[in-house]
Amino acid sequence: MEFFDSQFEVATSTEHSEHHYHQHEKCYTTNKDWIELVIIWVIVFLSLFGNGLVIYLFVSRRVSRYPAHCIITNLAIVDLLTAVSLLISDGIPGIYKPDGTGSRAKAFCIFFCSLYATWVFISASIFNLLLIAIERYISTLFPVTYRIRIRDDRTCLGVALVLSWIVPPFPVMYDIYFYTPEDDYCVITYNKEFITWAGTWALIGQLVLPTLFMFYAYIHMTIVLQRSQARNDKARKRLIVSCFSVSTFFFICWFPNQSVFFLHAMQLPFCPVELDSKYYMYANVIGYLTCALNPFFYAILNPSYKKALRKLKRSLLRNRSPMSQSENEITITQEGYESLS
Repeated sequence: MEFFDSQFEVATSTEHSEHHYHQHEKCYTTNKDWIELVIIWVIVFLSLFGNGLVIYLFVSRRVSRYPAHCIITNLAIVDLLTAVSLLISDGIPGIYKPDGTGSRAKAFCIFFCSLYATWVFISASIFNLLLIAIERYISTLFPVTYRIRIRDDRTCLGVALVLSWIVPPFPVMYDIYFYTPEDDYCVITYNKEFITWAGTWALIGQLVLPTLFMFYAYIHMTIVLQRSQARNDKARKRLIVSCFSVSTFFFICWFPNQSVFFLHAMQLPFCPVELDSKYYMYANVIGYLTCALNPFFYAILNPSYKKALRKLKRSLLRNRSPMSQSENEITITQEGYESLS
């Protein structure tokens, strides 16, 4: 059942030629079915809660200020913003394109209809996952350099974190060139050569190559730690396992989405794929799961966050106990007073 289908009509039309692709899309949020909207709201809630908790643990100094934890917190901020962007673009019904083809309509098509902000934050997630892998790799294979250049002198870390916000908009900038306003629609137009390059870059450049690098780094680190007999190797292995799990989960969730976009870009005659199809929308939703479930990987697999969560739980219970005790004393006093009277 289409959401608000009785009130709003959602229409798309697609035209293909040998060199150009032309699609009219209204890009309203009213064409979401109930299942998709419920999933989106669940993802947003889990992301706001989980990532907010990760950020709180870091800000309140319940976890140490190690470089790895700084990058994990930065990733949590990015994932939280991804959830907010997802809520605005896909989770709130009734957002419409401004009339005409002026600057407001162009901005709507470029930044809202194209989901550009969401893709920027996803690109930032990939960048932060790469930073985590590089940080772990240097700390394991080059501990002296890591201690001097990264742990003690935070200049390199600060530059990396700043770059994690500056660089991500550029790899996905191709997306904003697809959308232009026309009447009530946002029109997606591009030539075959450009979309072929964009689809290949999205799958290979933004997902496969970074994932292969991360897998290589974590596997190499695991081999080195297996041969080492250092005292803190057990804790380091657990941290590597948690980071590796997050990277693997990211790849599994986003591979369907990027594969569908790649097949669409190739325009294969025996495998036609359109971006307004339901399976592409659900492939997007599967990808968004990463921003919601990443914090739970830290809570389950990362020893520092597990310890911090246990301390937070004990602190909350300790703060609650005196209140309960005072309430009981008041009740007993009132009962005694009533019995005497």
